[in-house]
Amino acid sequence: LSNHEHFTALREYAEKTNSSALLVLKDEKLLFEWYAPGFSKTSVTNSMSMAKTVLALALGIAIDEKTIASESDVLGRYFSEWAADERGKISLQDLLQMRELFDFDNSTQNPFSGVAQLHFSDDVASLVLASQYKTTAERKFDYSNLNPQVIGMVVERATRKRYADFLSEKLW
Repeated sequence: LSNHEHFTALREYAEKTNSSALLVLKDEKLLFEWYAPGFSKTSVTNSMSMAKTVLALALGIAIDEKTIASESDVLGRYFSEWAADERGKISLQDLLQMRELFDFDNSTQNPFSGVAQLHFSDDVASLVLASQYKTTAERKFDYSNLNPQVIGMVVERATRKRYADFLSEKLW
């Protein structure tokens, strides 16, 4: 296939999957750039789950700098509020692997769900701290937007810096 045919197929895929944009880079060169109607290179949008990768990088930096011992650390070390209950026994690795841990409604269809509250709350920390351990948890995979919020709070508590400030200083 020619580059033109490849890029046509990419554009069609992006359109079919309701993407806002698609960029292809190779060897630090922009090979293909496409934007959906109403979007451009200056459009601002919600990063959604892309931020989870950045969060994992921040956690890795904190581990490398020894402000967090390892991904095996348990939450009770960072949350005195949870030290005496099951939430305190959850490891950072459990959170990174999206284990089923909390009784949390991750529905994007319910305007009153836990994930909706996380998106619109002025006090995310209180929502996180009020989250209850799922007593029927099997520790199986369960994609949850609460887990990264908990990791972000661990990074803040361990580094004693706002997450955004830590990223600015250590990553950006």
